[in-house]
Amino acid sequence: ALDLSHTNDYEEETNTLASVYNESGFEAVIPLFKEKFDNLGTEPLNIAVTGESGTGKSAFINAMRGLRPGEPGAAKEGLTEQTKNPTPYQHPDLPSVCLWDLPGMGTGNFPCHKYLEKVNFKKYDFFILITGNRFKENDARLAREIKKMGKEFYFVRSRIDIEEYSLRLSGRLCHIKDELDKIRRYCIESLVENQVDSPRVFLVSSKYLHGYDFLEFCEVLESELPEKKKHVFVLSLPNLTQSVVKKKKKILSAKIILAATVAAGAGAIPIPGLSFACDVSIIVSALLYIRRSFGLTEESLERLACKVNLPVEELKEVVVSPLVFDITPVTVTKYLSKSVAGVAMLSDELLHLIPIIGSVLGASVSFTASYWMLSKALDEFAESAEKVVMKVFQCNKELP
Repeated sequence: ALDLSHTNDYEEETNTLASVYNESGFEAVIPLFKEKFDNLGTEPLNIAVTGESGTGKSAFINAMRGLRPGEPGAAKEGLTEQTKNPTPYQHPDLPSVCLWDLPGMGTGNFPCHKYLEKVNFKKYDFFILITGNRFKENDARLAREIKKMGKEFYFVRSRIDIEEYSLRLSGRLCHIKDELDKIRRYCIESLVENQVDSPRVFLVSSKYLHGYDFLEFCEVLESELPEKKKHVFVLSLPNLTQSVVKKKKKILSAKIILAATVAAGAGAIPIPGLSFACDVSIIVSALLYIRRSFGLTEESLERLACKVNLPVEELKEVVVSPLVFDITPVTVTKYLSKSVAGVAMLSDELLHLIPIIGSVLGASVSFTASYWMLSKALDEFAESAEKVVMKVFQCNKELP
């Protein structure tokens, strides 16, 4: 029987797989792994963004998805009420992630007493309530109703860069910390006055996500979301810091174990010139998913280059892995042939990683070669993403 003492983020799933293996053998486990692999990147995450017109909802939705105003798929930004109905905006790289621009409560066809029903409340995983000044009675009322329904909500005070700009013009920039604390207290007090218990308010600039409270806001969301939702949320974030990239790498490391298992399992295809069988298409799919998650596709790099006013070639120059731009079956086969040399080094590591894989496939050249290649690629893709982050940070002269 399989040893179940090992624990990880997917302990419950691991125990289920182990149980199937103990009862029916390895052939019964592979289809389960295949199903999980096919579902990579499909975990839905629906985020509701609401607030009055002119508070920066559309700008926030675009910033969360790494899009500039006017780009294909970007929400239309403006000071007048643009949102007549709940409008979905998919993430450009992870389409299972969707931010919904909701009409403000009490506007048009969305009266306060029917608001949650009208916007299809049950659809969303959590709510973000945005204001550009202070939170009002309708914001507090909505928060109370959301809490009654058992869902989470977060308050965001937007356009903080404008407040900093005003301080700069008035020669009071040296007091920025005190002024930001005053804004936060002002927002909290207005919510408490309207019977919202212990509200948390995050100060955010959609123009400068790396500044103010945005990273703290993301960490709070990450800590409060269910495991699978948390993972897809982190993978959807713009690569604002090297820390974000490292978090993505940790999540993706579990995915490459899954991909290597499926690639080496039932239905693996013999590869001419190699001494083992492997489903190369699985590895290609895994690499494409990793590339999207790190924001290293051609489209993602071009969007980022335009955003920071850099030639895209300068971002591509810091990418350390040529595989990033050449993920094809032919290229993957070449890398696999090199990976055989690294197979011997993996035996102990694999036994430690996951009991099912370690005990059943630990001696399989197909699995170890696949895992070795994917592991190396993950390291190189993550390093490339970190270098892109540093390049952008060094070259963006408008950092606040």
